[in-house]
Amino acid sequence: MKKLEMMPVHMAVDKSVKIIGKLKEIEMKDIGSAIGYYLSEPVEVKFDVPPYTKSTVDGYAVRAENVLGATRKTPVTLQVVGESSMGGKVTTYTLNDGEAQYVPTGGMLPDGANAMVMIEDTDLGKEDVKVYKPTTIGSNMIYKGDDLKTGDTGVKSGVCLTSRHVGLLAALGISSVKVYKNLRLQ
Repeated sequence: MKKLEMMPVHMAVDKSVKIIGKLKEIEMKDIGSAIGYYLSEPVEVKFDVPPYTKSTVDGYAVRAENVLGATRKTPVTLQVVGESSMGGKVTTYTLNDGEAQYVPTGGMLPDGANAMVMIEDTDLGKEDVKVYKPTTIGSNMIYKGDDLKTGDTGVKSGVCLTSRHVGLLAALGISSVKVYKNLRLQ
């Protein structure tokens, strides 16, 4: 006689769903009550995530080529041209050679900037800022669309939704999804 192997319930359900094929009945669920349900259609990303190029540090948006060779003994001085703010407030300024703009963590980088210098590597100047350390292109920043791009699939069809998926759906501005109705044993 063949010994039966045990498997966790979620694996048994996944295996059963694959054997049965697509379930026929679909319903709309608020994302908060959709955990444990299987998504019936893919969720398409409607906007880039993040929606703008942002800083990962408090510091100054710069052009990396402007601060090459910066040291404590021979700092590079840049003109400060305003500051960006938190929360994705759009900055319309385009950074030129020899300029820097203060940007807090999560703040939007101005066009023309290609790197961030941490405040610890500056004199915190208001009109002019001395930069004491070089940086490289892409340092201390996240580019627009680095996580997800418009048109990407955010969550694939057939996925059993978890709290992780619900968080992503909420970040994408989605409040309800189409799911397969749960099987009922009779």
